[in-house]
Amino acid sequence: MVLLLVVLSSSTAFIQASENRSNTLDILIIYSTGNPYDWNSVEDIAKGIKTEIKDIDAITTPTPLTENCGTIARKLASSLSEKKLIVRAAETMEIKHCNEILQARMVVVGSPAYFGNVSWQIKKLFDEQFHKIYLFENGRLSKKRIAAFSMAEVNGSARSALQAIRSVVIDCKGRFGPTMIFLTKHSKMEINNRIEEFSAQLADLVYKN
Repeated sequence: MVLLLVVLSSSTAFIQASENRSNTLDILIIYSTGNPYDWNSVEDIAKGIKTEIKDIDAITTPTPLTENCGTIARKLASSLSEKKLIVRAAETMEIKHCNEILQARMVVVGSPAYFGNVSWQIKKLFDEQFHKIYLFENGRLSKKRIAAFSMAEVNGSARSALQAIRSVVIDCKGRFGPTMIFLTKHSKMEINNRIEEFSAQLADLVYKN
C-alpha cells in the first residue's frame, strides 16, 4: 500500500510537471513596427507631384514595403512554433505587466533602428516594464536570456540599436544574446534565411536550458 501511494504520488507529480511545462511560454517576442513607406508616394513628393503624405510619421518603420520588424517577428514565431516551442509574438503596447516578461523562458526584443537607437515604443517598454524589473525584481532576469534583432538601412545603425537593448538587459542583470541584424537592402530570401538561422539559435538555447 505504501509503495502504491509512493508510485501514485510520483505519477501525480510527473503529470503536474508536464502540465506546468505545457503552460509555460518558451519564447516571448516583443516588437515594434509601423507602416512601411509607400515608396511611390515618397518619389512623388521628391518630384514635386505631391506635397504631403499622411502615412509617414514618427512610428513608421524604415523598411521595404514587404518586410519590417512586424513581419519578421511573426515569421520568427512561426518558425519557432514548428520547432515545438510555445511562442507569443506581441507588439509593445500589448505588454501590460512586467510579469509577462519575467514568466517567459526567453524574451526576444525586435526594434527598427532610428538614428542609431531603438524605436520610441521599445524605449517606452524599457521605461515602463524593464524599469520595474530593475527597481523591484532585481535579479529575476539573472537566469533569463534576452535576445534581440534590429532592422535598419545600414549595419552601424542596427548595431547601435542592439547595443541600446543590451545596456538595458545588462542593467537588469539579464543575459544578452544572440542577436540578428536585418537590412532594408536584403532580399526576401536573405531575410527568410536570417530568420531561420536566428530561430535555430534561439531554439537550441531554450532546449539546452
